[in-house]
Order: sequence, then structure tokens, then C-alpha cells
Amino acid sequence: MKHIYISPHCDDVALSCGGQIIADAGRRAETLILNIFTSDRQYDDTSPSEGSGSFGSAINYQRTAEDSAAWASVGVEAHYARYPEALLRKKFPFTFRASPRLDDVTEALCKTLLGYVDSYPEARFYFPAGIGNHIDHIACKQVGFRLLEQGALPSITLYEDIPYAWLRFVRSRFYRALRRDVDLQDLQETRRRDGLSLLQYLESGAVPFPNGRRLFTLVYAALVAAGQTARLARAAQPYRGRVTAVQLDDDLVQKKKSLLYCYASQVPMLFGPYPESVMARLSESLSREIAIEVSQKPARILS
Repeated sequence: MKHIYISPHCDDVALSCGGQIIADAGRRAETLILNIFTSDRQYDDTSPSEGSGSFGSAINYQRTAEDSAAWASVGVEAHYARYPEALLRKKFPFTFRASPRLDDVTEALCKTLLGYVDSYPEARFYFPAGIGNHIDHIACKQVGFRLLEQGALPSITLYEDIPYAWLRFVRSRFYRALRRDVDLQDLQETRRRDGLSLLQYLESGAVPFPNGRRLFTLVYAALVAAGQTARLARAAQPYRGRVTAVQLDDDLVQKKKSLLYCYASQVPMLFGPYPESVMARLSESLSREIAIEVSQKPARILS
């Protein structure tokens, strides 16, 4: 395997990187999708969870089955780490903190990924950027940076989480925060204007996460507040990053849509009752997949 994508939940990598993965058969054969939060059990329980509503065992089993069928349909291997997602860990899925605390799951996940690093020493590892402030996405990102700091990986690649990245007002704040730690070598991709402004998101019906207007307004407010606080601190920028974009042609966009529709249980939550309307409105965003390759800056030698 030359490409290992860390997917917090079933569907995240398909949404965010599906086009570039299915672009050619050679890449598909060399790609592994590692789905992290796919358990139907409580973190501290050995029996299937009960009373967890829409995040109970039946839904999680369906998500995994959809993901397995989706990647099998394009010849890509998928693994499932079986960690419990946020609600099964009794945590609210989104954070309003600038630096969420690590929990036991994050520590355990670091050990799991070290096993994959050892098994595939030449592979490039892709992690979610954490746009949208979902704590499961941020946990995966934190583990990526931990492996980078420890020298287990020479670099990591952060992919823009879709459809969170389609909310331009959230995405722009994410990049402001990222530049405090990462010296981005190529900024034009981060300054693009596609996606929805806060006003467009609040006023229009054809938007991703149609039931999340209040939530993502709060996420945006928290990011703004964190940015104001961070201005008082000096930017260390211990990392350097290079932004790259993959532009999908019409044929690949259609193939990506077919892949996304395999996740039938997730489409209504992500895009509402009229997913084609949302994707048509955000066609420019749908056809571009953005990633940031991050590595540590060389240590300065003091004479």
C-alpha cells in the first residue's frame, strides 16, 4: 500500500478524496481506507450499546456495510478500527475549544496507527484537517501530528473535510488557525472564494448540513474567538505545508457522486432531502479536492 487514508467515520474519505482515489486503477490498487470510529459498542463496555438512539448498533452496522460495498465497487481495500465515535464515548461531537484535550481513545488510536506505519513503512498517510471542529476528526488529526513529532512519519497529508469545507466561513477560519502552526508555501488555494458564506448558509435551503445552522454558527463564533485570543501569542510555525488541489473532470465528478450515493443512510443528514440541488449549487467545490502536505521544519543550527 502506498496511500493510507484515515477516515474518522465511514463516508469521510469518499466525500473528501473519493475523486482522486478512483481516478485510476493503479492508485486504487495501492490505496487502503482505514475507518476509525466504526464500533457499535461503548468504549468501556464489551456488549452492544443500548439506548444510544440513532447511533446504536443497527445504524453503525449499516454504515460499515455501506462503506464496505462502496469501496469494493471501485476495487479499494477498507479496514475498520472499531473505535466508538463521540456519542458512544458520551461526548458532544463538536468542540468549541481551540485545543481540545486528548482522551484515552486518542492515545489508543496512536498505538493502532503506529502498527500501520510499521506494516507499511513506505506509505503516505492522509489525515482529516479537522475543518468543522468534529472531535473525532480532530482526534485523528492530533494523532497525525503526534506521529510527525515523534519521527514515525516524515510528513503527513491533511485533506479538507467535505462537506465541512463547503462552509466557506468555517473553512477560512480554519486556515487562519492553521497558519499559526504551519508555514504554508502556497497560499492561493486557501484564498479561494467557493463555498457558502455565513449569510448564504443561514438563508438558503440547498445547503450541506441543513439541520446544523445553529451548530455551525456556534462553531464559527468559537473559531473567531480563538483567533482573537491567538493574536496575543507569537506564531511559532514549527511546520511547513504545501497546498495542492486535484481538479475533477465531469466524468470523475459523476463517478464520485455514484460512490457517495452508496452511503444511503448518511446522504439525508449531509445534504438534506434534495442532495442533487446542493451538489449542483456547490459544483465548483464538489469538483475540487484540497490537501496540505505537512512536514517539520529543519532544526536551526546555532553557531
